[in-house]
Parts: sequence; C-alpha cells; structure tokens
Amino acid sequence: MSYTFQTYTPLERRFSDSQAVLAIAKQTPESNSAYTEIFKHYYDPLLTYAIKIVKDRQEAEDIISTVLGEKFYANKDKLAESAGSGDLKLRAWLYRVTTNLCFNVVRDRKRRGGLLVRRVGAQGEEDRAFSAIFSRYFGTNAPETVYARQVQETVTDAMTDLSELHQEVLQLRYGEDLSYQEIADTLGIKIGTVMSRLNRAKIQLLESAPDLEQLLAA
Repeated sequence: MSYTFQTYTPLERRFSDSQAVLAIAKQTPESNSAYTEIFKHYYDPLLTYAIKIVKDRQEAEDIISTVLGEKFYANKDKLAESAGSGDLKLRAWLYRVTTNLCFNVVRDRKRRGGLLVRRVGAQGEEDRAFSAIFSRYFGTNAPETVYARQVQETVTDAMTDLSELHQEVLQLRYGEDLSYQEIADTLGIKIGTVMSRLNRAKIQLLESAPDLEQLLAA
C-alpha cells in the first residue's frame, strides 16, 4: 500500500489519540475520520522535526509518509492494545519512529561521504543560557547579520563533532522543546539517561567551540 501526503493545517480534534487509534484498529465507521485527524494533527510538527535532522524536505516528507502510513498501520494493533490499557503515548511513539528513520537516512548519507549537520532552535527551561543562545541565533526571528551567521556556523560546526546520541538529545530538547519525560518516552530510555546525555552533550559542545562560553556568559 502506498500513501501520498501533503501538508495540512490541523483542525479541532474530535477524538483523543486513544479513541482514534481504537477506531482505526477496530475499523469502525469513524476509522477514516479518526485517521485523518491523527494525520492532520501530527504531520506538520513531525515534518518540521524531520527536516531539522535530514536537512532535505523531500527526504523528510518521504519519512513522515512512511511513519504515518506504513509504520502506523503495521503497528496499529499494538497501539490499540496500549490505548485500551490506558498506556498509549502516541506522540512519543511517532517521534521515536521518526527519529529512527531520520538517523537511518543520516547514517546512509554519512557512509556515502555526506556530513551530518544539525542546527538547533531552543526554548528550553532548565538551562537559560543555552536556550537563549540557540533561540537567539537559530529561532524564527534570528537576526540576519554577519555576526549572527558566524554564531550559527560555530554552533553548527560544533554539533557535527558530537555523537549521534548527543546530537539527538539536544535536538529533541532544544529543537522540539520536549520535556525530559517526553524525550525518555521518545527514545525509550530513562530520565536519568536523558539528563546525563544532555549534560555530556553540552560539555562536548563547549569543548568543540570554546568561543561559545563567551556567548553563554553574555
């Protein structure tokens, strides 16, 4: 089965995630409406997230088509089981599958000699200094100045020196503004591991770009 998708504007929801998944799995008369609602609700944020990782809109669209199509339907019964028991965390599951597919693309690209480049936009709460830097220079309203571009290049180059695990956790925390619990659910790890990876990622980032210390202190 193939799926062709385009970008949609989310609508007001009639179903919760659990209600929608159960309707789809049981193929009730509302299953089509339930799936359309899930698709419209999650497509744009997942696409934006995927683009930040793979740096290519077409590849990102293909990934999200796979996530919301093939992967979702292949796992609908398991998702429905979680929904029935009250344990469904659909958002975390979708981000986890998207993350895995995105990094498969990145790893394939690196094996072909490509360079992994990831930029982060931050709105985190626990580390205001890091959040301010990433938000200031990578956010929607980032200044278009020579200095700002130099900062962007410095951070981007430093990010490429990090391991994929550390790039991943920084992206989820600062790029997608996920909570520690949401990151843990997305990656299937403990909150303590999330915190440890974030701390180590920040240390390595500063080691790769010592000039960032001056920006963080500003």
